[in-house]
Amino acid sequence: METQKITLLPPATAQKIAAGEVIDRPQAVVRELLDNAIDAGATAIEVHVTGGGIDKIQVIDNGEGMSKEDLALCWSSHATSKIKEFDDLEKLHTMGFRGEALYSIAACTKLSISSAQENSLGNTLEVHSGEFISLEPSGQGRGTSIVVSDLFYSIPARKKFLKRPSAEASACKKTCIAKIIPFPHIEFKFFVDGKLQLFLPKQELKDRVVMAHNLGDPSLFHTTTRKGATFSITAILGDPTISKHDRSKILLYVGNRPIQEYALVQAVQHGYNSFLPGGLFPVATICIDVDPKLVDVNIHPAKREVRMKNLPEIHHELSHMIKEHLGTGGKGFPSSFTQRTPKHDTPLPLASELDLGAPISTPPTLHTPKDVLEQPSPMEVFQKTPIYNATPASQSDYPKGWVEQVKEIKKTPIEEEAYDFRYLGQLFGVFLIIEKDENLLLVDQHAAHERIIYEELCNDTESQPLLIPIPMFPDDDEEILIEKQLELYKKLGIIVEKQAPGHWDITGLPQVMQKSDSTVADFITTQQGTIEELRKDLFAKIACTEAIKEGDYLDSQRASALAAKTFKLPMPRCPHGRPLWVSIDRETLYKDIGRIV
Repeated sequence: METQKITLLPPATAQKIAAGEVIDRPQAVVRELLDNAIDAGATAIEVHVTGGGIDKIQVIDNGEGMSKEDLALCWSSHATSKIKEFDDLEKLHTMGFRGEALYSIAACTKLSISSAQENSLGNTLEVHSGEFISLEPSGQGRGTSIVVSDLFYSIPARKKFLKRPSAEASACKKTCIAKIIPFPHIEFKFFVDGKLQLFLPKQELKDRVVMAHNLGDPSLFHTTTRKGATFSITAILGDPTISKHDRSKILLYVGNRPIQEYALVQAVQHGYNSFLPGGLFPVATICIDVDPKLVDVNIHPAKREVRMKNLPEIHHELSHMIKEHLGTGGKGFPSSFTQRTPKHDTPLPLASELDLGAPISTPPTLHTPKDVLEQPSPMEVFQKTPIYNATPASQSDYPKGWVEQVKEIKKTPIEEEAYDFRYLGQLFGVFLIIEKDENLLLVDQHAAHERIIYEELCNDTESQPLLIPIPMFPDDDEEILIEKQLELYKKLGIIVEKQAPGHWDITGLPQVMQKSDSTVADFITTQQGTIEELRKDLFAKIACTEAIKEGDYLDSQRASALAAKTFKLPMPRCPHGRPLWVSIDRETLYKDIGRIV
């Protein structure tokens, strides 16, 4: 075998290979050009995408612009105005800094840049596939207009991996949204094939987040801040009632850059843990400013990752601030959610109409006369009572009024209906304690209610027209998914109709789904599979969301009704496979406690 000699690649070839590290799709071009426009101090930016950005991308800004001398250098490798020496990397406050963006774009496209500074004549630079074409005067006003045409026309091997135009345009839009969120002072417009697809006026950060992601009612979001010694956090937190099925709406920014950092996503989840049932994730946007000396943003070509020396401290503070904010009732949130921990003084309603009797009430309270409050407690009396006597203690052994109260409690019927079991009480705000057929049962109230709702959903797929349709505004990828599965959802009783590109309405739902319309809308824009998979996943999600939770108090009638329905279920497991109850028979219990049967 002949030994291969090492040679230097021709500059043009090396340039095209290097370009692939930064530019892989049209959205990468948009990302880099937006960084430059933001760094130029723009207060208005437009992005125009034609043919998914494969044919043309144009970014227009009203920033400070470039001189003719700057234009001549801007497309060269490592040409940047952001840093002068290596130490400048420790005090970065700009979005771009490597000087590779325009160089990489110029290497694989036809690039045209028109720019002018205040009170100066404009100029236009033309570069095709890394080759200088011209630099001529132009009528450009203050700011910069960059046109990128024929992406990868000189690198066919890369072009064949691009997706269809609608998918690429959708990716460009997502990139724009991610980039522009932390800059609410910038007016932003996004056009696809000449049509305006997104307009974001100058606004507050919370309104920018809600409007950009089409999240609905701004009152369901609230801003909270926290400042540490080396960092500050601004969080836009969504009400737990608008949770999602995945982590896609947990958005992170460090130094105004959208990043991927699992530790911080985990911190957000931990902050919401007590407020969301399992399997659901919050809607939250977290903006973190960190001392530049503690951050390395130069570890990823697309700057999607950063390295922070104080990450553990930020993780702890972020989780704590979310818990604290939600735990105080949200400081502005609607009072529609309650912490999912045992909390008997704030009862929660059952989410599904399952005919379980009267509404949930708070645990029974003994309302003692004032003179009784000064008497010894029942436990103190009990401790003084000769419990081994064959005859019970006389009434005179108890405080005045206490016996009358106990007799009154005994007169209150625990069960009006006849059941083949006896309800004994609730344990840990989680389990219903049942005596049935010489067995002691601990029924998981959430899992049991989940299964009951699941069975009702399976047995009712007859659609009913909605008086008020439920609007949805999916992006291009989500719209394709909806169109693909319209007939499958119709079999589940979910009727979805297209009103216009990017606008669909849910016009019909089975009765049992109508209280879960937001869950349904979120599901059908993100999930795919066979009819069996869709049915199982959707019904399990609705059941989990609507079922009573840990810490929800049930009075005896409601608990007994729930238990009765549970014991009639065809499958004694929740939709996720967990058992609905555990059982201890009389013989085992006697044996374990050392008692002779």
